[in-house]
Amino acid sequence: MKQNEKRCPKCGRTMSLTNFGKHKDTKSGVSCYCKHCVSEASRLRRVKYPDENSICNWLNSGIPRKYVYLALRLKHRRKRRCDLCNVSESKFQRLLNVDHRHANGSPRGLLCPTCNSHIGWYERNKEIIEEYQTFAKQLNIPEIRFAPISALRGDNVVNKSESTPWYTGPTLMETLETIEIAEARNLEDFRLPVQYV
Repeated sequence: MKQNEKRCPKCGRTMSLTNFGKHKDTKSGVSCYCKHCVSEASRLRRVKYPDENSICNWLNSGIPRKYVYLALRLKHRRKRRCDLCNVSESKFQRLLNVDHRHANGSPRGLLCPTCNSHIGWYERNKEIIEEYQTFAKQLNIPEIRFAPISALRGDNVVNKSESTPWYTGPTLMETLETIEIAEARNLEDFRLPVQYV
């Protein structure tokens, strides 16, 4: 065996030191096992213990231990599906996220990465909707409808958007098609296009 080579005790192959990860606690400065064996062992561990990373991440983020195990029970009881869009965890590269109350860390539900990233946007939009409903009452507008749209990608303009799985209402075109116009000159109904920037 040459000086810049090492034998992996797991697979038994002798390889260049570049095939071993760095490890400061060993005499040679590299890991005992080759990168391939370490990678395969990690993959098998993730298959055997799929929630191990989630547990560590939740505990490190400050969620109390009792809520971490409650969240795990939620995951298994709900068959690893997102509470908003009902898509299986297996369809995503990342695991489901536990949506929790930030005040005490107690879990509210399970969300896929897409819904989890949009939930904050949705909650902020609820505030905007409430502001405009208050404004509409001051103008005596009897009914006001909202739809989250994006002109850039056409989200919820003509077709339902995959970017907003939490929105179950009609698209903009569906809404416009249901508006009744009593006469050609309509001074009763009021439309105000709003863009929040």
